[in-house]
Amino acid sequence: MTAKKQPNSQPQLSFEDAMAQLEAIIEKIEGGGAGLEDSLKEYERGVQLLGHCQKVLAVAEQRLEELKAGRNADEGEDDSGPVARKDDLPF
Repeated sequence: MTAKKQPNSQPQLSFEDAMAQLEAIIEKIEGGGAGLEDSLKEYERGVQLLGHCQKVLAVAEQRLEELKAGRNADEGEDDSGPVARKDDLPF
């Protein structure tokens, strides 16, 4: 079974590579060396890269929340506030 490539997606592009490309696009556009048409194409590509980065970050954030919830469940903790430690107890 082959995976379908979705339009405007970057399935194999790492976050770091996408950010590097995005920074290069910003430098190119801000440098003023590109013409209007090229700048528009680069801007469009930048919007796609930004969307990709936001999706990667959202997935990472969700995974961190899942790990945190799992850790808290294992330790009998919740997110309601600080947990007393052995050294904090008065006895």
